[in-house]
Amino acid sequence: MTARTAAWLVSVCLGSFFSGSSLAAPPTNPPASYPAPRYPDLLLTDRRLSPADTVMPLSDWGAIRRAASTRFRPTREQITDAGKPKVLLRQLAQPSPPQGQPPGRKISTDDNVELQDTVDATVRSYERPTSTRTVELVVTTTDLGQIEEVSVSLPSGSPRFDEEAITCLRDAFAAYPPKEDRRPMLSRWRIRGGYGVTLPRALAPITPRAANAKVPNQGIPMLVPVWGSFDESRGTTQTRHAFADLIDTQIDLLEQRPK
Repeated sequence: MTARTAAWLVSVCLGSFFSGSSLAAPPTNPPASYPAPRYPDLLLTDRRLSPADTVMPLSDWGAIRRAASTRFRPTREQITDAGKPKVLLRQLAQPSPPQGQPPGRKISTDDNVELQDTVDATVRSYERPTSTRTVELVVTTTDLGQIEEVSVSLPSGSPRFDEEAITCLRDAFAAYPPKEDRRPMLSRWRIRGGYGVTLPRALAPITPRAANAKVPNQGIPMLVPVWGSFDESRGTTQTRHAFADLIDTQIDLLEQRPK
């Protein structure tokens, strides 16, 4: 038997063996019910690794928080049921926090600038809000960045305050829609609002410096019910008056994770 004949017999035998075994290649045009591969390529089929299905960056969360802080403006009735005189008495009765180290000496033509800074710090310490409310919300968003559900996980005790917090978050999310598809997210927010009353501004008495270059703490500060300030950089003025509403708000993002 020649070598060419032997090679032909070997090829015929191998072809008949593989054609009857389970290792035969699948048909070129498989039917619609052809089973999917047992081990798919995760880099191509897993949605978690798709570039069009990413999580929201931290910069967008910060923009939403700033937008919510700008829009959140609760009223006195939403924060407390107490009247303004009662709130004012609570502020004056609360203990003043320690002032810490005295402010450093500033270069100024006013001999009483250090004393005025001390008086202003004392007034600000009594303007701390004594009536506060806090609510925690859970926001669920779709892959398009739209709010799907907003639920209250920790109510504040005032339905009107909770509704105002929900409205400000809805407006903030609507102001920053995502530019591409993203994963559905779940975020937790803490929204706080405090109410207080502004006090009259106290002007320190004009007292000449002593021989040791220190301003003596003598005299009684003069209370001013209306005062103003001028912003040199913007060229604008601002007028304030005593016994006005003082609203203090704070919005924190506690958690954000894929749904």
